[in-house]
Amino acid sequence: MATTHKHYLLLKTQSASIMTFQEYCLSKKIDYHKFGLQEPYLLKELAEYFEKISPESFTQQKKFLINPIRLKYPL
Repeated sequence: MATTHKHYLLLKTQSASIMTFQEYCLSKKIDYHKFGLQEPYLLKELAEYFEKISPESFTQQKKFLINPIRLKYPL
């Protein structure tokens, strides 16, 4: 049973890491290209952090940054 659970977590982690930061921005209705043109350093910083954790964790940790970015760069 424990092996099955570990296998599930591994698959879940792998599938979660497939989403790119650009796809994440699209899912949050953020215009990735405008954001990148106006704030390239912030975009790069967030994209690098996004690659290290799951999208769900990223949303939880950066919720208060995502909402203002969404308002500033709507899709």
